[in-house]
Amino acid sequence: MIVKIGDGYSVAHNFESQVIKLSKSYEWSIWLSSIRNCKLGTIYQFMKAIERFWIWSLYNNKATDNESFSFYLARYREDLLVGYKIKEKIFDSYLDDEIELTIWNEKPKAKQTINKELAGIKSFLNFIDESNLIENKNYIDIFYENKKSKKGFLSALDIKKSSSYLETFGKKIDYLKPYKVTASSRNSIKAFPNKSFDALLSISKPREKLIYLLMGACSARVGQALN
Repeated sequence: MIVKIGDGYSVAHNFESQVIKLSKSYEWSIWLSSIRNCKLGTIYQFMKAIERFWIWSLYNNKATDNESFSFYLARYREDLLVGYKIKEKIFDSYLDDEIELTIWNEKPKAKQTINKELAGIKSFLNFIDESNLIENKNYIDIFYENKKSKKGFLSALDIKKSSSYLETFGKKIDYLKPYKVTASSRNSIKAFPNKSFDALLSISKPREKLIYLLMGACSARVGQALN
C-alpha cells in the first residue's frame, strides 16, 4: 500500500503478519518532487510501479543462481505482459485447516504501460545510486573525473589523475534537473482550428465554400483550388 506521510509517500506491505516498509521509498518520493520536479500524478504512478515490483519479488521470486538483475527484471516484465496472481496460504482456526487466498491479481498490461512501469523502477534505482554517490564526496569527484578521462587523451595511455588533483580540481556532477520551460510562440498553431473552419463554411457562399473545402480537405493551394 502507498502511505501518505507529510509531503511524500512511503511503500508498505503486510508480509507474513508483519508490516514492512520499502527502504528509501519516502526519501525517493521527496527526491522525485524536489529534485526531479515530477508532478503528483507521476510520483504516485512511479510509487505504484515500485510497489508492484517489490511485492512480486517478496513472494517466491528469488533470483536464480548466477542470474543478473537484467534477466531478473526481464522475468518480471514477462509476468506483467501475461498477468499473474500471488497466492498465500493461511491457517483458518474456524475450519481448522489451511486455506489459499489470492492477495494480488495483476491483469495483463499493454507494452506501453509496462514501459512506464519499468521507468518507475529505473527511477528508484537511479535514486539509490545517486544517494550513495552524494553521501561520498570523494567518490563523486573520482566518478566525474574518470568519466571525463574516458573521452580524452589520457584514456589511451591509461593514466589516472592523482588524489591531490581530484581534491583540488575535482568537479561535482550536477544531479539537479532544470525546470521545464515551455517556449512560447505566436506560430504555435500549425493548422486552421476545426471549429473556426466550420464557422467559416457556415457563412460562406457556395463558390467560396467549395474553394475552402478543396483547400481544407485536399490540402490544395489557392491557385490549385481556383483552377
